[in-house]
Amino acid sequence: MKFLALTGTVLAGVAIVLVLSGGGDGQRPRSYTAPDRAFSLRHSGEWKPLAGRELAAVAGSPAAVLRRADRRGLVVIRERQPAREGLRSFTERLTGELRHRFPGMRPVSARSVAIRGGRAYLYTFVRPQAGTVHGIALATAGRRAFSLDVVTPGDAPEAAAQVGAIVRSFGLPDESR
Repeated sequence: MKFLALTGTVLAGVAIVLVLSGGGDGQRPRSYTAPDRAFSLRHSGEWKPLAGRELAAVAGSPAAVLRRADRRGLVVIRERQPAREGLRSFTERLTGELRHRFPGMRPVSARSVAIRGGRAYLYTFVRPQAGTVHGIALATAGRRAFSLDVVTPGDAPEAAAQVGAIVRSFGLPDESR
């Protein structure tokens, strides 16, 4: 039974990577632009940006949070300092930090992916004990750097595909799709 749960979780992680490689979820997207116009992205109607008190209640002062209406997916966007180290050393450091924070986590992939704003570094991993799939995308919009932290249940490939489409749509507000 554990093998089946792990297989589903890994497949959802792979869905995020595959969607970021060019697919989509097929739904008509809605646009979200950050209040300071630092970035924009697109999402399906099943996703709602948090605002006001809900957004203020999220730890770490995110620039934006999108949550799927059924709560089977979350995207948290934070402004961050640009990475100053090479991707290999960054990946090794990130893996170590995540293994310390989430015992039992398993990396799925670490690679560069195309997004609307150019390229992003995407690190995906699964937490089999929690039954979740996670992704951390590092992207820029203009001269600002952002992290997009995403999570979906391992048994929600549709949510994982939607997360992939959201990340792929990230860029400056005036960039065309």
